[in-house]
Amino acid sequence: MAKYDLTLLYVEDDDINRDIFTQSFKRKFTEVYPACDGLDGLEQYKRYKPDLILTDINMPRLDGLGLIEKIREQNTEIPIIIYSAFSEQDKLLKAIELGVTQYLIKPINRIQMNSVLKDVSELITLRKEKKKNEDKLKEAYAQINDSFELIDEYIIASQTDLEGIITYASDAFCKVSKYERDELVGGTFKKLRDEKLDINYYKKLWDTLLKGDTWVGELSNIDKNGARYWIKSYIKPKYDLKGNHVGYTQVSENITNEKLIEKISITDQLTKVYNRHKTVESLHQIFLEYKRYKVEATIIMLDIDFFKKINDTYGHIIGDEVLIRVANKIKENIRETDIFGRWGGEEFLIIATNTSLEYGYNLALKLCNVLEDEIKIKDINVTASFGVTQIKDDDKDENVLLNRADTALYSSKENGRNMVTKI
Repeated sequence: MAKYDLTLLYVEDDDINRDIFTQSFKRKFTEVYPACDGLDGLEQYKRYKPDLILTDINMPRLDGLGLIEKIREQNTEIPIIIYSAFSEQDKLLKAIELGVTQYLIKPINRIQMNSVLKDVSELITLRKEKKKNEDKLKEAYAQINDSFELIDEYIIASQTDLEGIITYASDAFCKVSKYERDELVGGTFKKLRDEKLDINYYKKLWDTLLKGDTWVGELSNIDKNGARYWIKSYIKPKYDLKGNHVGYTQVSENITNEKLIEKISITDQLTKVYNRHKTVESLHQIFLEYKRYKVEATIIMLDIDFFKKINDTYGHIIGDEVLIRVANKIKENIRETDIFGRWGGEEFLIIATNTSLEYGYNLALKLCNVLEDEIKIKDINVTASFGVTQIKDDDKDENVLLNRADTALYSSKENGRNMVTKI
């Protein structure tokens, strides 16, 4: 039985690799449609409408980028995974612009490929489940005047009096919160409150309601078992037939899967920091803010020293552990407001907003020392080389900024590694 109830379009021009991986993929997916190049892949896509696409970039007739462009003209949502050589940075950036979901660097590591396929397949499954739930919700609204029982089953709804005491809780509310109705009615929402949600958020909610307006927004709650779930809520004042304000009515939609999808789509599956797509997106936004508001920002590009040697000597499992340990140690030593992502392979990027070049340089020095002093795996003292730069007025786009950071990083590696260079 297939591991994922999904169909895969696999585009690869190398006959041997295509045959080997197709057999492997058939054990994971209900159907696999192999294609020998972009044109063949486009025909297969039109014929079978697969759930997921995995494609090489460099192919005859129609390459991977051309294939993605053609497919995106018809479908902007289908997840696409590409693989290419790490040296083809311009093609990777173009693929990101075309909205690829994930990318793999050649030579393909089977463990990494399986991990990416697992994450993306889970993403598709969550989307399908979300679509199914949305369809149920639409159906419930359509029958709202005919079947209160249907509303009670599918709509997360509640009512409270003016003191915030719950007077009604729907079955759907009980189901998502894991509480019985008699545990909710007569109590307050305090038992569900997520303490990590900013108290000022609740203050704005109540400011809106006390003005007699409807509040619309997202809330995270904690269920009876201690698990967090997310809802999109519509809360409005409730009035009796005489127009007296008697309480509040809340109708909500469970968006927990949507939040999980969002997290998966912006997270590097190994290190759990931002992936390249999210990091590029964040850098573009910060660059625009600088151009408009002159909000300073520094970027730090770092590369783990001799990482290929670590992989070759100890294997990819130890290499993965090094990447995870480095990512965790950096997260511990930067601000919550800093943006931190995996740039590719053993490279990472830090974006520090509202900072000077000198601040970025000192932060990089600190991180350089921390990695050298605190990360040792087997007999490896893990170190990294750093390149630091700051957005400048004459930078026409973020690529100029990135090239400057890359130049600084290259200088650090050329001059002995385990050091910081600023430009």
